[in-house]
Amino acid sequence: MRVAGSHRFRAYLWRKVLAELRGAPLRVIAPDLVGLGFSSRVPAEQHTLENHIRWLGGLMDRLELEDLVVVGQDWGGPIAMGAAAERPERIGGLVVLNTVLGPPRPGFKPTAFHRFSRLPVLSDLVFRGLGFGEPAPLALARMVPNSLQHPSVEPLTRLARFVESWEGPAEIVWGDRDPILHEPQSEPAPQLRPRSVTERSPSSMRSLIWRSERPSQMQTITLSPLLLIMITNFNKHCA
Repeated sequence: MRVAGSHRFRAYLWRKVLAELRGAPLRVIAPDLVGLGFSSRVPAEQHTLENHIRWLGGLMDRLELEDLVVVGQDWGGPIAMGAAAERPERIGGLVVLNTVLGPPRPGFKPTAFHRFSRLPVLSDLVFRGLGFGEPAPLALARMVPNSLQHPSVEPLTRLARFVESWEGPAEIVWGDRDPILHEPQSEPAPQLRPRSVTERSPSSMRSLIWRSERPSQMQTITLSPLLLIMITNFNKHCA
């Protein structure tokens, strides 16, 4: 593993949340996504959902993790749940925080942000001007489907089947003021409802993480000695 460039998108953002778990009988694993934080850098074209699922799955296998509670937020949601879908017998619970757990519906329209991320040259220049000099942030934005033929749709479809068939413990922790997912969703993570505990907050999930506000005790994590946290946050001003 090598250290290069910016480390603003790191599992370190979870430090205040993890501090609340001090003393709990847990082993917490909070990896940085490939290309972010202290993880290795790869060329932009290698940032695909399939690759990120494979890389995280390799970590799970290398560490021989069992009875694992998977916590996923932002892109960490589909990446972690996608890896879990390929190892369902080793998963002990799911915790979902403001993320997407399935493919877009027919007729969907990409957000203005994600449409902009695909503008040639201009999006690269703007991202660099904002301080995102590495390929990962823009590449991850481009991983969001802009059509039903996008390469991310197939792995999103697979993980949706896994989540919909999940019968184990699950919890949804949702911040309604999400700058990426836009308006409050009446049914966050519908693939898990009504088979889950749901906690909602009028704040954004980023506020809940950075300020360590606690809308929930995250009851699911007490059911397993292992907790895997996956997170990405695209915000230049994170603390």
